[in-house]
Amino acid sequence: PTPLQNVRRIVTGESTCALDDNGVQCWGENRDGRAVPPALRNPRELGVGVPFACALDDDGLKCWGGIYGQPPPVDLINPRKLVSGGTSSCAFDDAGLHCWGRRPKHIPAAQGPREVGMGLEHICVITDGGVTCWGRDSEGQLLVPNDLVQPVQIAAGFYHSCVIDSSGVRCWGGNEYGESTVPNDLLNPRQVAAANGFTCA
Repeated sequence: PTPLQNVRRIVTGESTCALDDNGVQCWGENRDGRAVPPALRNPRELGVGVPFACALDDDGLKCWGGIYGQPPPVDLINPRKLVSGGTSSCAFDDAGLHCWGRRPKHIPAAQGPREVGMGLEHICVITDGGVTCWGRDSEGQLLVPNDLVQPVQIAAGFYHSCVIDSSGVRCWGGNEYGESTVPNDLLNPRQVAAANGFTCA
């Protein structure tokens, strides 16, 4: 890419995209054109999944890349937040939460959705009522602990899920590489990120 200037957001998947003063620039894996964004007018949100990328700009939502880089099946009304990951994407608009891709089918009722974590084939959402997850449950990544208190941030890896609540970082699901075993020396964690077999906070 051309030299980045005043980077405001960066997201990664099979490719990497950044939002800076020049707009959106992507690099890395480029099968199906996933690292070549279309013309965008004042982009403000970015999302990158395994085979695709998406952006929100003044014209609405635009996605590019592989088979899951398609627009949602409904028209978004004033979309204001976009999250992509794995094989799916979600966006918040005036009507609430909309998800599309491989694993968003039959979205459970979510009262007051606030934050979304995107796994490989599962999605987790923080709502007014707590945490809800759906999609593939091959390693217990949908088995949300029932003792979470005031969760404020959420992340989903390939086969595990993590939140930050009033007690710190909590993780569940796959743990082959220790990705769900939270270190006991974390001090006032403020952000958690999860990926394929590891977690950072």
